[in-house]
Amino acid sequence: MKKLIIWTLILGVIGYGAAKWYVHSEVRNAMDTGVLMMSPYATIEYEGVSSTMSGKLTVDGVRIRLNGYADDLYIDSVGIDAPVSSTSQQSR
Repeated sequence: MKKLIIWTLILGVIGYGAAKWYVHSEVRNAMDTGVLMMSPYATIEYEGVSSTMSGKLTVDGVRIRLNGYADDLYIDSVGIDAPVSSTSQQSR
């Protein structure tokens, strides 16, 4: 019984880690695609992407240089929160 609980915990942690890695890689790929799509209009660089399983996405250290302008636009952090479902709003 003790081994079953240990293996269940280990598989749960591995499953959570794999799901988090998948979400993070999908977000990073989408961000890279967006940067490529904007390349005719602006040069965009970012330091990192973070995401949570609850639906929060944060892009850190965004530097944008619009073509034809000398100054950079720097955004420290941009975050998006996924909408809360109606069932969880009713329980609050």
